Amino acid sequence: MTMLRRRRALWSLIGLILGAAGVLAIYLQRSSGVNAARQASSPPQATALEDPLPPTDVILPQQCYLGVVLARETTDVVAASDGRILEIDVFIGDEVTRHQRLAILDSEALDHQLTIERAGLATAEAEQRRIAVEVERAEQELRRRMALGDLISEQEKESSTFQLEGAKAQLEVANAELAQIRARIEQLEMRREQSKIRAPFDGKVALRYLDAGAVVTTGTPIVRLISSAGLLTRFAVPAEQAAAITVNLPVRIEIETSRIVARGVVEHISPEIDAASQMVVVEARIETGEGFPVGAIARVSAAGSEDSPSCLASRG
Repeated sequence: MTMLRRRRALWSLIGLILGAAGVLAIYLQRSSGVNAARQASSPPQATALEDPLPPTDVILPQQCYLGVVLARETTDVVAASDGRILEIDVFIGDEVTRHQRLAILDSEALDHQLTIERAGLATAEAEQRRIAVEVERAEQELRRRMALGDLISEQEKESSTFQLEGAKAQLEVANAELAQIRARIEQLEMRREQSKIRAPFDGKVALRYLDAGAVVTTGTPIVRLISSAGLLTRFAVPAEQAAAITVNLPVRIEIETSRIVARGVVEHISPEIDAASQMVVVEARIETGEGFPVGAIARVSAAGSEDSPSCLASRG
């Protein structure tokens, strides 16, 4: 009886184990189906490329940069000495050539000083000639006494030598005074020449600061001169685009206010990036076009043809 009960208990345990295994198999089968459905409905995952694509060129032909039209040389012509403006020979817009007189300062005081110094020079030259004669006479006297040998005393020979040395010393002093007077005259003549204000280069008068009768000191601006040696435009390029800008690159230059269009060529590129703006300064020579006003705002693009898209059109 005991053996029979044991067998029944064993078969009951085996049935429970088999039932639990069946339930687990059904659960796993359903779970795998759900996961398969999810994978089928979800989009495929992107995979990372081992070698990323190289960056494309950062500059486009229609890329426009803001710039300004400049003259190659612009300067304020200043007074080189103190004085009163006696005359101004030019007006705004006049064309001038190098060394042309622009204005003249009153040089009456300089002329008076020159007269005095030249008179002093004449006196000093006469004195120098007199002393030179004395030197020559003293040399002759010393040679004469030396030729007599023992016929004259050593004291007389020493006296002649002393007179000659004294005459030579006076001649050196006279020569030094002459040099000083001549230097003063040269300085006064230079100042007198500087009273004539002249153009340092060919160009046009942009401003006339003063009129005749004004009193000026050294360094006072009188006229502003812009060279006629050609114009250029200076523009700024973002640092990340600067590598695409090269010397001799053709550019298109447009003036906003007058709609003037011209061609240009890049001449200079700054070797550094401005720390504040992170921009690189570029200068381009303007090769064609007329009527470009200095100081005008320009739009510059890397397209060298005048048929290229306009920067101004893109601005409306």
